[in-house]
Amino acid sequence: MAHVVTPAQVISRDLDLCWFIFGNKIAEGLAIATLAGLRCDVYEAWRSPERQAGLFAQGRTAPGNIVSWSEAWMSWHQYGCAADIVFKDAKNNWTWDGPYEKLAPIMKAQGLEWLGPKDKPHFQLTGGMTVAEARQICQKSGVQLVWANIITRLSNVTRSATITH
Repeated sequence: MAHVVTPAQVISRDLDLCWFIFGNKIAEGLAIATLAGLRCDVYEAWRSPERQAGLFAQGRTAPGNIVSWSEAWMSWHQYGCAADIVFKDAKNNWTWDGPYEKLAPIMKAQGLEWLGPKDKPHFQLTGGMTVAEARQICQKSGVQLVWANIITRLSNVTRSATITH
């Protein structure tokens, strides 16, 4: 019997499904990376909770290697605030081996956070909020309030930096 891919298993590369502020930062960073000669793109952006649960199960209760440390709703992908960026090889195939040491500063300059060696492809925008806080806010009031909280936190950081200089 052939394996049927359900919508919950589909990899989404569409930044339009993410929070627009985050999507714009990723797009700008990718444009700069391209100008710098880096061949990279979004491999996965918004991710359904069902797909996240499947990725978390992989290597634990499902076949395959462990590829995620986060259960459903404990990843910024579910809030439209994370994307995995990977490189393209000479044959235009996806590769997770790339010059992240060159990509990371470009994305950080856009205000994005990078998890470094723990999860090289992963870039996110959280404003310092924990994903547990985001989950609680989202369950109570919706994802738009998560985004509003991130904006407030980013504004406070910017205001604080301006005052101290």
